[in-house]
Amino acid sequence: MASIQEAMSNSARLLEAAEEGTIAPDKLAAEVESLLSNNLSARGFMAALATGELPRDPQIQSALLKGIRAGKANSYELIVKNIVMSGCSAIEHEKNGRQKEAAGSKATSASSVELARLLADPDLDALAKEAHSAIQARTSGRSEPDSKSESDIWFKFFERWGYSNESLRLVADTLRSAFPAIFVLILGLGITTTLSFCALPAHAERDHKALLLAGKYYLINHPDDARTLASVGSLEIEFGSYDDAIKHLSRAIELEPKQKAHYIDRADAYLHIGAYDKAIADANVLMTSTNGTELGLALANRGEAYYRLKNYKQALEDLSKAIHYLPDLGSTYFYRAKIYEQMKQTELATADYARARQRGFTTDGQQEMSSK
Repeated sequence: MASIQEAMSNSARLLEAAEEGTIAPDKLAAEVESLLSNNLSARGFMAALATGELPRDPQIQSALLKGIRAGKANSYELIVKNIVMSGCSAIEHEKNGRQKEAAGSKATSASSVELARLLADPDLDALAKEAHSAIQARTSGRSEPDSKSESDIWFKFFERWGYSNESLRLVADTLRSAFPAIFVLILGLGITTTLSFCALPAHAERDHKALLLAGKYYLINHPDDARTLASVGSLEIEFGSYDDAIKHLSRAIELEPKQKAHYIDRADAYLHIGAYDKAIADANVLMTSTNGTELGLALANRGEAYYRLKNYKQALEDLSKAIHYLPDLGSTYFYRAKIYEQMKQTELATADYARARQRGFTTDGQQEMSSK
């Protein structure tokens, strides 16, 4: 039976052949998928990949990523584990004055983080979030999952390697910077439009500020990472940096013009600075969307913009449609109530104000966080 060392050696030779161009991209993808189909050879391959440099040739890199995605059943868990293991090892090496070893572990961590970024797969994001949640539980004193839906794989992993809470907390920061999009409080679309009026609890605000700083730091070396640009832009809306948000979201749109969530967020930022015509233009991009949540948010943005422009007829139409798609969005009732006031329809306005309050949207236009 082959050993992990043999698997690493075979994998290293395959990667060397790929770098030298002596293996065709299609064959590389197939070989990688085959290696990842077996747990032992998968461990050897991912270890060899993490301790070396990722291929820079676009065709070779694309083939490599294709093979890794095809073998995600084994590869994705190993990528997240590599980030955790190398991060914790670097911290322990530094504490003990082993700078050379610490540098090697940091390089492994950076390579694994870069690989995760290149893969950009929601399945990998989900595993990273599981690991992050387990770290939070472990560092708060819990040593096992508290529900059947919570995987125990990460708890066993931490226990096996005996990682300290201090190391795990620092590795949690690495996971947040590697996968920023999954840690933004969203509706599942990577957007913060419905949260733009929220007053965040202190702990959530601290977490979001940390995410914003991590995202900005990552952009220094990866200025065209669309996912990070969008996540940073969303967080900047949350903290009132609307011009910066527009800049980052506009760049994300240049890179991913078909990603409609970016237009929703940018429209929200435009609303905050009074650029109502631009908000309407961004909302119009989504008018053919078949996604009810996306369309509802776009209509809510456009309805508010028309209200601000005193085009009450169009605003009323848009806000009513938005309510159809998103009946729990308090802002739509609030602005429709304002329009009914303008139309002297007092009973309708009173009813909509009540609905807005029931959904946490108060009459001064500030959405409240539930105390429960």
